[in-house]
Formats: sequence, C-alpha cells, structure tokens
Amino acid sequence: MKGKKTHKLTNFNHNGVNYKLKDCILVAWFYRPEEAQGGRKQFHGEKELFKSEHLDWCLAVTIEGKCQVHSLRAYQALKKVELTDYFTRFTYKPTTHEFRPDRVPVYCVCELPYNPDAYMVQCEACEDWFHPQCIGYTQAQVEPIKNFTCPECQQAGRDAKRIPGVTAARLHVVVRAQAEEPAVARRAALGLLAGAAALITNTPSSEAAFGEAARVFGGKATNTSGFIPYSGEGFALLLPARWNPSKEKDFPGVQLRYEDNGDAVNNLTVIVQKTDKTSIEGYGAPDKFLGDVSFLLGEQVFKGDTISEGGFQPNKVSAASLLDVQSAKDKNGKTYYKYEILTRSADGDEGGRHQLINAAVSNGNLYLLKVQIGDKRWFKGAKKDGEGTFNSFVVA
Repeated sequence: MKGKKTHKLTNFNHNGVNYKLKDCILVAWFYRPEEAQGGRKQFHGEKELFKSEHLDWCLAVTIEGKCQVHSLRAYQALKKVELTDYFTRFTYKPTTHEFRPDRVPVYCVCELPYNPDAYMVQCEACEDWFHPQCIGYTQAQVEPIKNFTCPECQQAGRDAKRIPGVTAARLHVVVRAQAEEPAVARRAALGLLAGAAALITNTPSSEAAFGEAARVFGGKATNTSGFIPYSGEGFALLLPARWNPSKEKDFPGVQLRYEDNGDAVNNLTVIVQKTDKTSIEGYGAPDKFLGDVSFLLGEQVFKGDTISEGGFQPNKVSAASLLDVQSAKDKNGKTYYKYEILTRSADGDEGGRHQLINAAVSNGNLYLLKVQIGDKRWFKGAKKDGEGTFNSFVVA
C-alpha cells in the first residue's frame, strides 16, 4: 500500500497575522466578572472567572505565566488558595453576552448565590444558610454560637438540633448549577390556580430550572412565594423554588424529576404511562390502585431471618404506613387518588420518608406524581415544599 505524502505545518495565518508554530501557544480566554456584560455582582468571588469559547494563538514570549482554574467544588476543597488559583462556574459568550447557566440556587434572605468569600452560618432548625449581616448579626456574634437558630425560627419556637460542642462554620456547599433547556420565566403564585392557569393558557413545556428568584443575571427577584409554576405535556404543578432538575430515572415513564438542592432525599417525580382506562376509577377503589403502583415505594432487598424489633414484622426490615387516602374531584369533575404514606427502614435513616402520591387519568395516560420528603426534614419545614407541590398537581 503506497504511503500518503504529508507536510509538516510550521507556519500559519490567524486573524491576518503570520505565526511560526514553534513560537506559539493556543490560549483559552477567561473573563473577569467586571469584563463581562453586567459587570461584577455581589455574589461573585474575588477569584471567580468566566469560562468562554474564545481561543487564540499567542506568541509564547507574551505569556507571563499560567494559572489553575478549578471548578467551584475543587476550589472549595483546596487546603490553601494560592495566587494562581481561580475558579469558574459560569460560561460566558462575549458575542451575545449570554451566560450558562443563567440560574443557580440561592441562599439567605437576600436570595443571592453562594460566594465562597462570604461567611455564612447555618440555622440548625430550618437548615438554611445565612449571611450574619442579613439577619441582624455580625460574624463575631455568631461564630461562638453552638446552636444557632435564625430569627424566623426563633420567633416560631423551632429549636436547634446541633450536636453539643460543634460551632458554626464557614459554608462549604456545592452549587450544583447545570445547563438547562430554554426556559420561560413566569411569575409564581401559590396554590392550585397557578398550575391550572398554566394549562388553561396552553403554556409550552418548560423547565423552570432554578426559579425566577434565582435568575442571577436578570433584574431584581420578583418571586418570593417559594414556588415556581411548571407546565408539562398534559399536567402542571408548582416546583419548590430551591429545588433543582435531576436527570435520574427512578421508574419507567419519568417525565420530570426535581430534588432539593440541600438534600437529595427530598425529591419529586412525575410519571406518565399509557392506559386503557378513561378515569382513575377504572382501576378500582383507591386501596386497590395503591397495590397497582406499590413499585413507587420500592422493595425490600434484604433476605434473611430477623426478629420483630422497632415495629417491624419478623424477617422484615422495612414498613409502610398509610397515613391518609383521598378520592377528590377538581372543578371539572376529574377524579384524583391521593395518598400520604410513611415508609421506614431498620437503619432508621431520616426517621423514614413521607411519600405523597397523586394520580389521575386523562387522554389515554395515567399521570402519577410522587413527592418524597425525609421525616426529619418534614418537621423542619420541608413539609411546606412537599404539600405545596402535591396539592398543586393538576391534569388537563
């Protein structure tokens, strides 16, 4: 086989300038916040840079040195931040002034994204994070406190659960910002009307992503309700504003999955499956239907002999208790089966899981909403997120 003749590239022209390859380095450009559209914002870290698609060939003699640009997670893990250490969490497109992602989780009463340079303290009752100055404290005042509770929890009489001897510390969380599909921002409103309005107006499907309250490169937050309306194919509901989209597929037919940014134990899933039933009553009574969808609660994988302890039956290490069941109709006469179930396992993790299931049939599809909240989180305020989503679920 005859070899193909090749030529070694030694020179090239880039943007009208002739270069010798041996003297050049391909350089990736990062932008400082003040160099991008909108400028530096309060939540930008001192060592924060924006990644871009801008590449240039530069003469090696013009390069003064190199720096290390970390992800936010890696930057937080550094034992010592050197002068050449930076971090990035956003991609900036200078030609269109676009940022990806343009929404990230927010914290504190100021509803700002995490800034690794800013001291924050966690409330041991609601488990939210706060800048001391935003809630009327100074860093010096909160640092010695072993069991810190925010003013709102103090007023509500909620107690801290911190382990004695552990003091408040600098916030170390991972801002799980991720790319998103094109989104339609809609002002949130609490209650069933928000979800119903999305269906009535035939709003196109959209991922609410991190919520209008977290649109960090837009204007001032206008949504303080704690929920964002979501309109899917044939269904609508309210999403907790601080929850993030998840790509996990726990069950067949998953159309939507979101999880709590602070604790993935708390999550919601919408499942759509084909059916030959014309209404949910076609499956029989609510208790019979629950048996048909028991896969939503999971299965015990342990096999072996156990004695009856902690309320479990012999040879069982898990249990499910039906706390409430309803058969309800909406204003259009559509019937929904609704369940509240507490599942527990022998390891005692979280004290169990509250499982809220809402189901209805429409246009040849069975629509299932499953909301899961850890039992401890349920009583620390996550009940509002779970029930808000559960009660807002509507099917066209």
